[in-house]
Amino acid sequence: MSIGSVINEMVEYYRRAWRQYGVLSAVVFLPLGLLAALAQRHTGDTLRSLYVWGVISKVAMIVATTWLQAAVAVRSEEQRNGRALPGPRETIRLVQPFLFPVLAVSAISAVAFLLLSLLGVIGLPFLVFLLTRWVVLVPVTVIEGLEIKQVFRRAHELAKGKFFDLLLLALLSVIVIAVIYLAVEAVAGSLPHFAATWISLTVVGAIGMPPVMLLWTVAFFQLSRRSRRGVPV
Repeated sequence: MSIGSVINEMVEYYRRAWRQYGVLSAVVFLPLGLLAALAQRHTGDTLRSLYVWGVISKVAMIVATTWLQAAVAVRSEEQRNGRALPGPRETIRLVQPFLFPVLAVSAISAVAFLLLSLLGVIGLPFLVFLLTRWVVLVPVTVIEGLEIKQVFRRAHELAKGKFFDLLLLALLSVIVIAVIYLAVEAVAGSLPHFAATWISLTVVGAIGMPPVMLLWTVAFFQLSRRSRRGVPV
């Protein structure tokens, strides 16, 4: 696996179905953008209200993006096997059996990220290490159908020896999303704050998230292929 090969394969998947991926992501991020805009509107309210809205929006973001990553993994697996891309209803049906495992894996990862970030500089090396495993967690859960306790072991097995490649992939994902967000925000900056927040998050989700999530899934595909062939990953 190399960054170049992952990007090339991702482009091929995305090129063939960019509309479907964009619509799926927009459907997820449209209500998320609205929720984020509502949360920002309440920033001037009481501390309790601010806390409640903040928790609601962050939990919704984790749940929705996790589901979207699972949906992208399912759809790209169908593409890889030469089958027709499932529609929205079929995608929901295919993702449903994996919803609890992927949410559990994401929740465990989120708690680990939070605890490590509280350690400051001491936790930074462990945070970076976890980040390189996190990239393939959802694809491992959905495509290989492993139990929760086995997912982290399998992700570690696949990521072993590819620390810098996966780290660069994660950093590239962050940069792509940041650049798209800044560009969209610059265009929507003249709109009222509520509308600008809603539109920005929806557009960034529809445009930026599908290729990023495809990058992570393709990285899993390539690491998994090498693992099956007995080639060191």
